[in-house]
Amino acid sequence: MIATKMKNVLVMYHGGGYDGCIWEYNYAYFDSEGNFHCIHASGAMGRETEEEVMDVIHDDDTDLYEFDDPEEVKRFGRETPLSHLIGVGNWLAHDPEISEKVMLTVICEKCECEVNVAGEELEDGCHGIGSHGVGGIVSQYDGIICQQCHDNGT
Repeated sequence: MIATKMKNVLVMYHGGGYDGCIWEYNYAYFDSEGNFHCIHASGAMGRETEEEVMDVIHDDDTDLYEFDDPEEVKRFGRETPLSHLIGVGNWLAHDPEISEKVMLTVICEKCECEVNVAGEELEDGCHGIGSHGVGGIVSQYDGIICQQCHDNGT
């Protein structure tokens, strides 16, 4: 284990996707105690350990989000592809110790309410709507809606 002073910090770095891919974002998290968690590591440059993530922590394409700062949480929500935001939100929400300290929220594009990205159960969180290509074989959601709007079919 590497001694780090990072606490409540999400790390977003280019790791991979499918084998050989190096551009898709991967995620790691240092909790409020400084413990390392691999949220998602894939592809040619996926980093599964704290030591591997620390090797890329200062790279130009690595971004750090200090989740003790509400503006940083909002910045993560603005800058993150929606499918990744939902995935990271669900991961954070389903660890009881972390979910007490970190809650990702978004504005529903239909009802314009601020809602949690993740819900009590995986199927209760926000949902991506529509899709568009973003190059190669990748597509991304056009928007995000809350569970209530999803249930209402709006």
